[in-house]
Amino acid sequence: MAAPGAPAEVTECAPAELAADRAWLGLRTSDGVAEAELAAAPGLADALVAERLAERRAGRICPTLRGFLLADRIATRVVQSWSARLWESG
Repeated sequence: MAAPGAPAEVTECAPAELAADRAWLGLRTSDGVAEAELAAAPGLADALVAERLAERRAGRICPTLRGFLLADRIATRVVQSWSARLWESG
């Protein structure tokens, strides 16, 4: 049993996996993510905007109402965009 306040388990994650997680979690909030954070997934921001799942606001990609309603679709797109990098680093 772990000491109080100590993590019971620690999992190592590749940088690409952490980036994908930050992106899809951030895209589930009204603040979205900085567009620069999506640079590792070329075309992702443009695709989300084209599908009206997100919009550009002050250098950020933020989900639209439609994006919130289809949040799982955004998560799928993020994971697909990063999948090649995840396999390379994993």
